[in-house]
Amino acid sequence: MKVVQISTTDFWGPGTWAYRLHKGLQAEGIDSCLLTLVKSTGDPTVKMVVTDPIKHDRFHVVERVIPDTDTISNLAISRWKSILDIDPMPKEGELLFSLGDSVVDFDQIPQIKEADIIHIHWCPGFINFETIPVFFMKKRIFISLYDTNPFTGGCHFLDGCENYKTGCFDCPKVFEAKKEFVCQEFNRKKRCYELLNPSIIASNTYLGSLALDSGIFNNISNEIKVIHPGVPNIFSKTNKKRARKHLLLPEDKTIILFCTSSLDKTHIGLNILLNALSFIKDEFNIYFLLLGAHPEEVNTQNKGFPIHPVGFVPYEEILALYYSASDIFVVPYLNESLSLSVLEAMSCGLPVVGFDYGGIRDVVQNQHTGILVKEHSDKSL
Repeated sequence: MKVVQISTTDFWGPGTWAYRLHKGLQAEGIDSCLLTLVKSTGDPTVKMVVTDPIKHDRFHVVERVIPDTDTISNLAISRWKSILDIDPMPKEGELLFSLGDSVVDFDQIPQIKEADIIHIHWCPGFINFETIPVFFMKKRIFISLYDTNPFTGGCHFLDGCENYKTGCFDCPKVFEAKKEFVCQEFNRKKRCYELLNPSIIASNTYLGSLALDSGIFNNISNEIKVIHPGVPNIFSKTNKKRARKHLLLPEDKTIILFCTSSLDKTHIGLNILLNALSFIKDEFNIYFLLLGAHPEEVNTQNKGFPIHPVGFVPYEEILALYYSASDIFVVPYLNESLSLSVLEAMSCGLPVVGFDYGGIRDVVQNQHTGILVKEHSDKSL
C-alpha cells in the first residue's frame, strides 16, 4: 500500500502535523511519501515539487531544495493578489486567503499515479479543485481540516462571517467586483468533494462542527471524524530545574511561555498578553519567554518585566526543554484552530491558559489542566 501525503510545507504549522504522520506511518512499515511545495527538512522521503526553470509548464519532484528559486507557493500568492486585488498574506507567516487554482500538473508526478491513498493536508497553492478529480478519482482520499479554507470560498479564518453556510456569495474580504471569484471557488470545492467522496478529518471538534454547517460539507455521505494531531514522545515532562540550568534560564522566576511563528500575525493576541502581564508584574516575579518569533522583532523595552525572545527552535529536543523549563503556557489566540504548541506544552506537563474559544476547548479541562478565559480581554486574561 502506497500513501502520499500532500502538504504545502513540511515543518511549521499543519506541515509539522503532516510530517509527523508521515514518519509515524513509515515507522509502522507503511510506504509513505510526503510531497511539499516548501521543504525545510533534510529527509529524502520528503519530496519538493518545483517548476522547470526553462519550461514552466513542466514539473519535477526533487529531494533537495534548489537554491535561489521561487517556490510554486510564492508564485501562487502573487497570482491571488493580482486576481483578488487584496493581499492574501499581509503579514509574514499568516495566509488569510487562498484560491484552489494551482498550476501543478499531477499527471507529471509519478508518486500520485502510484498512490493507493492520498491524504490532503494544508495545501494552499498545491491542488486545483477543478482538475484533481481527474487524477484522484480512483484513489482513497483523506482530507484533514486545520482551518476553514477547505469549506469556504477562500478564507482561512472566519472572523465572525457566516457566509460559508450558504455559498460565500457576499464575501466581506474582497471588493464587489471580485466576489464572483470567491463564489466560483466555493462551487468548485463542492463539486470536487462530491466527485471524490473523501474521508474528512477535523483537527478539533469546533472546526468539525463548522465544517458540518458549511454549504460544502453539509451533504457529504461520510462522517466528519475528529482526530487530534499526534505529539512525538520527545515531548514529555522532565526535571524543571535541570532544564532551566541547561538553557541558562533563571531558577527563581515564574517563567511564562508563549509561542508564535511571527509577531505580525493578527490572531495571536500578543498585545493582549503583554497587557495582561503588566497587570500582575508587581505581584509575581515574571520572566516572559517568547519562542518562534524573530528576536529583532521584539521590543523588550519598558515592559516592566524581563522578556527573553528565543527565535525559531528547529530541534524538537530543545523545544521540549523550553516547555519543561516553564511554569505556564499562554495561548491568547483568537481563531478556530488548535495550536500544535498547546499539545506539545501539555505533553510536557505545562498548565495552559487561553481564551475559551475554538479548538483549545478539546484538550484543556478548565480548572484542571489549565484555565479557559471566557471574556476576550487583557484584564480577564
